[in-house]
Formats: sequence, C-alpha cells, structure tokens
Amino acid sequence: MKGPSMASEKTQIVIAIPAYDRKLYTDCAASLIALDRALRAAKIEARFLFLPGDPVVQRVRNLAVADVLGDRDATHLLFIDADVRFQPATILRLIKFGEPVVGAAYPKKSYPNERTQRFAPRDLDDFHRAVQDYSVVFDDPKVMSGEALPQGLRGDFAPVQALGAGLLLIRRDALQALSASLPDLKYRPDIPHYVTPQTAGHFYGLFDPFVDPETRTFVAEDHAFFRRWRGLGHTVWCDLAASLDHVGNHTFSGSLAATLKTRREALKKGS
Repeated sequence: MKGPSMASEKTQIVIAIPAYDRKLYTDCAASLIALDRALRAAKIEARFLFLPGDPVVQRVRNLAVADVLGDRDATHLLFIDADVRFQPATILRLIKFGEPVVGAAYPKKSYPNERTQRFAPRDLDDFHRAVQDYSVVFDDPKVMSGEALPQGLRGDFAPVQALGAGLLLIRRDALQALSASLPDLKYRPDIPHYVTPQTAGHFYGLFDPFVDPETRTFVAEDHAFFRRWRGLGHTVWCDLAASLDHVGNHTFSGSLAATLKTRREALKKGS
C-alpha cells in the first residue's frame, strides 16, 4: 500500500479538529497556524475541518472519515485534538514516514503516584519526565516500564498496538481499505446536517467502540480503530521522538523517547 511522498505536489491533507465544546486552546491554535505555514513551504495542500459541538467523539471522527472518503483529491486525514500543542516538524515527519497509519503519543492528563527514589530525579521536570504516562500501548508492556526496548524500530518510529488519536495521520487509501473490508459498519448518520453531497454514502463506524468478545473489556474509539486496522494485517506506527503538550489547567509536556530513556537509566542504577 503505497501513498504519495511528502515531496509530491499531489499530497492533500484534511486537518480535522474535534472540539465538542467549541473551544480551541490557544496553544493548539498557534500550532495550527505554524503548521499551515510549514505545509505551504513544503508545497503540501491542506484544508481545515473544524468539528464543533458534538460530544460523541466516535461520531465526530467517523464524520471526518466520511469527508475524506468523499474527497477524491484528499490523500490524508490528520486528526489533531483541540488541546494538543505540537511542532509542525512532527507532522512533516509523519508525512515523510509514509506509512498508512502513523501518529505520536502525547502525555496523559495525570501523573501516576510513583516513589521518587526510584528515579532519583534532579528536579521536578526530571521527575515529571520519568513518571509521565502516555497514550500508547506497546506489544510488550515492559517497554513502558523501561525494562525492555521498543522492537521493530525504523529510525524513531516503532510499531505499537494503539495510541491516542489526538495526533494521528491516516492515508485515504487506508480508510478505503477499511471501509471495503468492513461493509457491515456502514450506517446512516443520526444528525441530518452531517450528510452533504461529499459525505453521503461514506459513513462507516470505523471509530465505533465495542466490547472485546474474549475479555469483555470496553475498547474505546481510538483503540477500536487500531484493532480494525491491525485486524487486516497492517501496522500502527508511533513517532517516539515527537514532543507534545497536552494542555489544560496544567500543561502535561513530554517526549515518549525521553521518558523511556529515563526509566531505563533508573533501572540500571537500581540493579
């Protein structure tokens, strides 16, 4: 499954920003403005698709999918959540990497209760970097604890089971493959104005959550999408080197690669 390269003038990205409460953090807005400039400089076409006022996140993400499936000129769908701050270079890296489904893991909006002596932090920033949790699931859980290295690396990119969809790039041909393989997920939207000449006939529940039939655990909308993609025999990729901020009353900042390195070093010191 080959797609357009970053250098191709045919690359056209739909940048979808869900904002259920109609709010966009200034941090994210500044990143979007910088991204627009960077894409223009790289001769990559893009258009913004703001998705306000709908609290049902899977319905919003499915709407973005329908928009892209109905746009023959589009080559990629880029999800960016309204509370994520990022560097334009990160998006360019995802595009250049070229894989059908690739994203970056951002910090979760919480700190786990860890014992400080485990990491011997130099300062508060060092401690935050060590304990910060991320929206990513590796095949081997020991990767997140620092007990194992990520496998299958291609540069700074690693295959993962899932990651948050707050910064996620999906090629249109991947969406086409999923919709063709999962015809039973096609549906009629319950919000009339979601249906336009472009989106009509392209609504699929690719992001619909479900209950795992074996474990009986709830699978959220982003993980559900990755389950379906991996179920077709494909790979989900994560940019470990990306540095993202998850913005709110407190800004949770971090680079997954830096956190994993800190944890591995702490384990070596303790052994």
